[in-house]
Amino acid sequence: MRWVAANPNYRAEYEQQHRPRILEQKRDAEKRRKLRLHAAQERRVKARQRAKRWAVENPEKTRAQRQRYRERHPERVKASERAYAARNREARTAAARDYRERNPERTAAAAQRWQQQNRDQLTAYQRDYRSQNPAVYERTLASNRDARRRDRRLKALGLPGKRVRRTKVAERIRNDQAATAFFTRLRGPDERRRILAQYQSTPPELVAEWQRRSRLGKQRAAALERFPQRLEKYHAKHGDRLREEVRMDSTARTLRGAAPLAIDDEVNRRALEAVWRATAGLGRPVPGTPRKPSEPSRRRRGTTHDPRDLGRSR
Repeated sequence: MRWVAANPNYRAEYEQQHRPRILEQKRDAEKRRKLRLHAAQERRVKARQRAKRWAVENPEKTRAQRQRYRERHPERVKASERAYAARNREARTAAARDYRERNPERTAAAAQRWQQQNRDQLTAYQRDYRSQNPAVYERTLASNRDARRRDRRLKALGLPGKRVRRTKVAERIRNDQAATAFFTRLRGPDERRRILAQYQSTPPELVAEWQRRSRLGKQRAAALERFPQRLEKYHAKHGDRLREEVRMDSTARTLRGAAPLAIDDEVNRRALEAVWRATAGLGRPVPGTPRKPSEPSRRRRGTTHDPRDLGRSR
């Protein structure tokens, strides 16, 4: 103790004098520590692999061991199950929902078996819920009364009862896929002719009634009334430019070896299409509209006019 008191700076001076050797010793000690940790990790991995192989080779003994462990440590097992459920709550919920969607019959049968086996428990739960939520219970009773009253009314009128059910997620996905496949598949000439043969135009009296009662019909009728004036204004504003474009397109067709365009008919057709596209709610052009086959891939830019030009000419 007297020597330590007489030499208070000995440790600091020693470390300063032998700093390289001390650092080398620390590095060697850290390397040995990491090697020990790595070796221990490898031993644990090998032990787990041996345990997995043994479990696969001895399934009966594995089940017996797990059963004995559950019997000896029930609280530990419950705590582990609760912790696992908390860590994987979203994944477990999604997996359970997917299982119910894929197996509706088995899910309904399992629910019915549980209700039969736990009738007393279910009755007590329902009684407690009704006592704690009287308003919800009263709304349920009122809804049931309304449903029975509606069913009696429909039956008295000779109409079928209301049949509404929730569509499962898997069923909605299948319906969407079937609809997409049906509406996007290509149809051959025979099928198209069969569809056209079944087409029937709407009777004129129904169209007149729709135009009289529907706001959209009134808008369409008003637009049809304004259509000739808008077409005339479009010709007056864009007729010269449109005629020049048609003339240039006709010249280009002649140079390619194709037949020239009928200037007046093509000008009228393009003007009619432009006005029709800019008129909201008209749908398809009226029957008898002159429509000549065009070549969209070869048409010059500028032949399709901006619909906003029509708005300025109203």
